[in-house]
Amino acid sequence: MNIDRRKLPIYTIQENGLISDPKWADGRLIPYVVLNNYQNGEELKDFLKAHNTSINQGDVTTQWASPLLQYFKPKNWLLLVKFAKPREFEFYIEFSLEKNPALIDAIFQSRGLNILYGFPGDKISNRADQYIVLMEVPNLNQDERWNKILREILKTKFKKQNMPKKQISIEVEKQIRKMRELLHFRK
Repeated sequence: MNIDRRKLPIYTIQENGLISDPKWADGRLIPYVVLNNYQNGEELKDFLKAHNTSINQGDVTTQWASPLLQYFKPKNWLLLVKFAKPREFEFYIEFSLEKNPALIDAIFQSRGLNILYGFPGDKISNRADQYIVLMEVPNLNQDERWNKILREILKTKFKKQNMPKKQISIEVEKQIRKMRELLHFRK
């Protein structure tokens, strides 16, 4: 899906991490992101508070997208998030393909994401008292495309490190296997 970035607020990732809690998702590691948008930040903060204090939690749909201008060689991927309850709220989360490939892969592997509001430098461990929303990011038929993009990102990274061409594909597969092994940890 290609999108026009001007229509909905886009929240950037200030901090991210993985947290395991036996009460959620069978104790598997779920990615957390601290989001912020200086123009629309209070709107997200108010929505997260309303979502956490409402009886009608839930009803979210998601869709991965790339910006229109970056379709062939994207630098960013966007996750469109549409909440229907407790009130309608739509926004994008912007992921840098250079900085966040492991985070994106963790979302694909865990099929979930926790979001909260904050500022640069905010650590997830210090935000436990904040309003956190756990949402499912189901299989959206983007796995094959993501796997191809991830391999290209890692190949480019290893080429920049002057790794021999014969070794690159071996290292790419090793890196992906290591990233995904970590996600099988359960608390």
